[in-house]
Amino acid sequence: MKLINKKTGFIVVEFQKGKVQFHDRFLEAEMKETGILIPPAMTDQFEGKEVIFLGEPLFEKAFLEVYYPLCIANSVYQWHN
Repeated sequence: MKLINKKTGFIVVEFQKGKVQFHDRFLEAEMKETGILIPPAMTDQFEGKEVIFLGEPLFEKAFLEVYYPLCIANSVYQWHN
């Protein structure tokens, strides 16, 4: 699955077989340093964690269910299989 900028065709991030590959180095750095903040109402879905970092087993789930819908402009970016 690839997250693509619809205007430019740029692939931002790819998820394949449990692996993640960032093509946007700034976003990758943010995921390593800051991680994805999990809203309090959702921490039970993420083993009670408040933050999920790149490299953790729940990262893909957090990116798809929290970061993408809350932090990325859905009108500009789209998922492709």
